[in-house]
Amino acid sequence: KARGAKDRIARALAEVGPGLREILEHVCFAGTALDAAERSLGLPRRSGKAMLKLALGRLARHYGLG
Repeated sequence: KARGAKDRIARALAEVGPGLREILEHVCFAGTALDAAERSLGLPRRSGKAMLKLALGRLARHYGLG
């Protein structure tokens, strides 16, 4: 069961794609504040919100929610 869950998460994150996956992991998985995630990833200020929105949209589409 744990292996299946891990595989499902990996597929979902692959659908989000590189570049967007990292902001999603920082904010949604690790609970990092958006501004701290931007700094950690070396992103321009205020770009994290748009990137997170795109990442969440791709994740929703993967799960048939969007």
